[in-house]
Amino acid sequence: PNPIGMSICKLIDVNGRFIRVENPDMLDGTPVLDIKPYLPDIEAIPDAKYGWIEEVEKEGIQFGVELSHLAQQQIDWFRKEYDAEFIDQVIRILSFDPFPHPYRRIEPFDAERSVIARKSWRIIFTVKGTTVVIERIISGYSADELSSGQKLHDRDAHLQFHQRWMSSET
Repeated sequence: PNPIGMSICKLIDVNGRFIRVENPDMLDGTPVLDIKPYLPDIEAIPDAKYGWIEEVEKEGIQFGVELSHLAQQQIDWFRKEYDAEFIDQVIRILSFDPFPHPYRRIEPFDAERSVIARKSWRIIFTVKGTTVVIERIISGYSADELSSGQKLHDRDAHLQFHQRWMSSET
């Protein structure tokens, strides 16, 4: 048995660290570990709304996304060697709204760049006017974490990625 469950419910209100939801399939007081937006292409609740994603999609694509030479090499490698679906998701999100936001897991990386997290990968990018430039992909794991022997998401991919690109990272 797994003590962690999933429940689809309607978000009513967010007030600091407190959230109110409608019709959750859990007991009152159950800790919430993560909240994801509702995605009608994946979930099966007819006529459900999916929050900020729906609002952004109504507005249409606002930003062009370009890839640096390094980012293109990395993406080509992912597509050849591993599942690169997360890259297409990142490009879609960044084309709608590339600015820091906790729901989209976008944060400042340094003074000029931002980072978006997808699964165990990090994508470094800059915004120049209405263009998002993806500079590079980095592993979300350090070399020490990868050598620890603990179970990690995409461990083999991260090991190969570190060997190929992380040793020369600046």
